[in-house]
Amino acid sequence: YNEVKQLVESRPMDSYHPSLSFELGGEVRNRFEEYDIIIKDALRNLAGGLALQVLLIVFFFRQPIRLNEARSFLGKIGILFGGLLRQFVATIAIALRLLMSIVWTFGFTDFAIGQLNTITVFLFVILFGMGIDFGIHSYARYLEARAAGEDVPDALATGILRTGAGICTAALTTSAAFYSLQIT
Repeated sequence: YNEVKQLVESRPMDSYHPSLSFELGGEVRNRFEEYDIIIKDALRNLAGGLALQVLLIVFFFRQPIRLNEARSFLGKIGILFGGLLRQFVATIAIALRLLMSIVWTFGFTDFAIGQLNTITVFLFVILFGMGIDFGIHSYARYLEARAAGEDVPDALATGILRTGAGICTAALTTSAAFYSLQIT
């Protein structure tokens, strides 16, 4: 389609006649345009969903910043910057976990099925929306353990042990639901 379009556009149509114009049409052109629209919609939904999830994580899981613990102005700036940096790193860690799992999912899909069609491309957005929950629950449990006074390794273990079974169960039921889509 693109090669034919470039070939025809490279020839000056008005040299034949001033009112002569060129346009590709038909079923093939319509399919290309529909595909492009679907991909743009999926990417726009993904970008919007990602931005919204990041904002929700940042604002929902704010840790208290104790500025009164610092004696100097620079100490207060350090505490404030450190708190914001921890929040940013936690948000990136949750997003990377999710991105890695989605890449593995589509890698397995490519290996097992071969390709996705224009309808199943929206599974990427759906998986993102559903998969972010796992990271949020583990991070929330970690923050609860830290607030209870546990050190970092113990809080990580608590977060994994207390949410691991629920996350695995949710992942298995979600996998079963998506596997049932194979029938359709």
